[in-house]
Amino acid sequence: MFGGGLRVPFPGAATPLQLTSVLPTNDVLPQPRNNPVFNAIDTVTLLRGRHTYTFGGSFRRTTMWEQAFGGGAAGGPGFNLGVATGDPVSAIFSAATIPGIRTTDLPTALLLYGFLTGRISSISGTNNIDENTHQYALAPVVRREAQTVSGVYAQDSWRASPRLTVNYGLRWEFTGTMHNTNGIYTNPTIENLLGPSKTPFKPGTLDGVRDPQIEQRSSPYTADLVNPAPNVGFAWSPAPEGGVLGKLFGNGKSVIRASAGVNYYDEGLIAFQTAAGGNPGLTQSLTLNPGQPGFAPGGLSLSSPIPPLSTFPTAFQFPLPESLFTFARGFNTIDPDIRTPYILNWSIGLQRELAASAAFEARYVGNHGFKLWRYYDLNEVNIIENGFVQEFRNAQKNLDINVANNHAGFANNSLPGQVPLPIFEAAFGARGSQAALPAASGYTNGTFLTLLQQGQAGALAYALAGQNGTSRYLCRLLGSTFGPCGALGYDAPGPYPINFFQANPFAAGRANNLLTDDGWSRYHGLQLQYRQRYGQGLTVTSNYTYSRARTNRYSDASSTAVTLVTNRDDSRNESPAIFDLRHAFQSYWTYELPFGPGAARSRSRVRF
Repeated sequence: MFGGGLRVPFPGAATPLQLTSVLPTNDVLPQPRNNPVFNAIDTVTLLRGRHTYTFGGSFRRTTMWEQAFGGGAAGGPGFNLGVATGDPVSAIFSAATIPGIRTTDLPTALLLYGFLTGRISSISGTNNIDENTHQYALAPVVRREAQTVSGVYAQDSWRASPRLTVNYGLRWEFTGTMHNTNGIYTNPTIENLLGPSKTPFKPGTLDGVRDPQIEQRSSPYTADLVNPAPNVGFAWSPAPEGGVLGKLFGNGKSVIRASAGVNYYDEGLIAFQTAAGGNPGLTQSLTLNPGQPGFAPGGLSLSSPIPPLSTFPTAFQFPLPESLFTFARGFNTIDPDIRTPYILNWSIGLQRELAASAAFEARYVGNHGFKLWRYYDLNEVNIIENGFVQEFRNAQKNLDINVANNHAGFANNSLPGQVPLPIFEAAFGARGSQAALPAASGYTNGTFLTLLQQGQAGALAYALAGQNGTSRYLCRLLGSTFGPCGALGYDAPGPYPINFFQANPFAAGRANNLLTDDGWSRYHGLQLQYRQRYGQGLTVTSNYTYSRARTNRYSDASSTAVTLVTNRDDSRNESPAIFDLRHAFQSYWTYELPFGPGAARSRSRVRF
């Protein structure tokens, strides 16, 4: 809803005031996008005796631009209507002043009053970065990206004899970087992504970047210009006379084909945009809450002069400390040495004529993918080196003893067999001026009890480490030793190191994703085909494939964050590929319709 140029959401979720949604149009604005691709290819073929030489090159320039205002909060400040806490008008609405009103209806009455009078309860919203001025404004985020890829190649097809043809060649690929062209993408270096710990699972070892930063980086990795791709293959029709080989190969009625080669490919711009452009900096949050300068509770309406709003960040200036975003979001970046993925492929097959109108072919096909791009979280929660797994077992034991003695929760009640739980005691107890948590948030918490009963030690550790932005447990463990906790009012040091649970606590409870090239894939397949030509233009073809595909990247897109079993041992992340299909059978027939001018005939093909 817009009034007088103001962006005013309807107030009161799940109340009679809400017509359809808080924002009836959901701020739906056009999101234009264009992705032109420019290709230039040239090939020269030269015939010399039994050789057919082919030389050529290719050039591809890919660009992309799109603009979007973002989610429902984008598009400048939103003026939220209602009666804020501490507003003097709250005293007017009570059972005494409105006889007969139900207590549950009082909040709705306050919302209705605020809506009808234009009373502002708070202001919040988002500005986007302007691509031209690099200032935050009421403007769409405009993303611009580009990449250049080229290659040269030479190949020879050599007819060595009437029964043998050999093909061989080499292509050299030059892969330029994907990069942001209007200078707005931000991301940390890989060292800053890891933060205080150079390697995970070493609590107390703080040998990394103690105050990690986010920088403005349009090209976070380097070009890859050394990509040789050789290939070789042959087709041979053996003609042994008599004997076992003669029967096997049909006295010249068989063909053996084999090939091997390397092919490079690129993953596309989406993976780059996700990893390099998915960080803080492209938007600025706007807020004004009651109690801030110029905004006494109940002191502003839609007709009032609006005091300056609080903005974060105040300007598009870098570096920005990651600590400013702790418990709010994680970070993403690209390995600076990421290389071009490639596939080594090979095949060998035998085709054999069985009769005048029938043929059978058997092929083995295999490939191995190297340097596949994989996008995953480096901030795996530690439960081993920090001793949490043993404390989890102790908590399970305490829980069983409490249940047997009619006690709630898993606290140490000094019953026979129970033991102290120092990690949980620190996570639930007082820390400086911060009081201890109530039992419902700690030892008797239903979620924690379920995780103990199900044996989910990792999930419980993740909840304590800051899952979904929850700071109350981790900040009691770390205290003022960890700057973001000190900023939240924890004024006493905690007993545990800041990397107790995760390598980078500045992304506490959030994904800290790296796009790198440590993915691989393997495929092995046996392909069988039978073709039979019948009279009157009818041909039947049947295929059967038995195959197996394995990978450590269970995803069909490198832009999708992969959930790994663990970062500790990558062999545990091997699994069937998402496209793995063990058995496949296909059969189809082709019938040439008996009409048409001259020798040309129409064809109808049906597959089943």
